[in-house]
This record gives sequence, C-alpha cells and structure tokens, in this order.
Amino acid sequence: MTATAHLLDTLRARGVQLERHGDRLRLMPADAVMAAELAEVRARKPELLALLPDANEQGFTLNDSARLRQTWGTLTPTERAQVQAEADRGDVLASAVLRAVAAASEVVAWRIYSQRLSCELWVARDGHAAELLAGTGLPIVLAADLDHLRHMTYRQLADLLDVLATFGGGRVVPGGADAVEESQ
Repeated sequence: MTATAHLLDTLRARGVQLERHGDRLRLMPADAVMAAELAEVRARKPELLALLPDANEQGFTLNDSARLRQTWGTLTPTERAQVQAEADRGDVLASAVLRAVAAASEVVAWRIYSQRLSCELWVARDGHAAELLAGTGLPIVLAADLDHLRHMTYRQLADLLDVLATFGGGRVVPGGADAVEESQ
C-alpha cells in the first residue's frame, strides 16, 4: 500500500470524508484532521486527486453514497449477487453502485481527550481500525475493551495507556485491571 493510500485509509477510518472537486479537495469534518495529516494531505494532493473520482463530473455526493450504502444494507444476498453479476457483465450503473458502496466510509475510530488523564487516545471499533491507527503515537483502545477499564484506578489507567502508546498492538484482557496482551 502506498503512503498516499495509507493516508486515505487512515482518514476514512476516522470518519473523515474526502471529495475531489476538480483540482480541489474537500475534507469533512475538517476538525477531525490533525495538523500533521493536513500537511501530508497538502503535500500529497496531486496523488490524492488521482485516487479520488471527481464529484463534479459524476454529479455524485457523499450523501448519495450514504443513501446507496443504506439501501445496499437492505438487499438480500441474492440481490447483491445480482448487482455484482450485472457489474461483471459490464453494466456501468451496477459498477458505479458497487464502487460507491465500497468507498462509503464509516466511523471506525474516535480520537478523544481525557481531562482526568491529560492525554489523547484512540478508541477503535475493531482490530482493523486499530491497525490503521498504528504509528500515531497515541494509545489505542478497542471499544470492546472499554468495560475492562471501568474499575481501574487513575494510576493503573495512566500506566496502561503509557504501555499501549509505547507498545502498539497491545490489548486489554480480562483477568486483571493491568493485564495487557500483545496482539498477533
């Protein structure tokens, strides 16, 4: 995966939507993009423009994509297979629907700030989202693991987050408030 594709995946994993309008990029919500990422977006703008379809040419917006994704979710497996078969036979509309559904981003991680701990951390929906966030220098906690943190003391929680930030790929496991398991 190229660095530009990785940047695009990382932003999409956090729910940042990118649209190309001619030679301009639109990032939404803008406040979800870190300063370092914005600098990288600016540096890689030509490469990002090449990866993204032009919304002006397609007349297709992110709201359209969201509606298609919602509709796609209501289709039966047989209906989905029919759309795929039509796309395989060269149907342009079916191909566009499949691209739109595949490109529609969902929020899979949240960057939060803990006033109590005076630190930022990621809460990732799943392991794939956590992998995309690796290397950010911030601790990453899976949403499914949050319940294990509930009964930790301030010091235990601060120490755990330090460990997770230092040794990426760690995971909170039941069996002890300060137990950490390295993912495979």
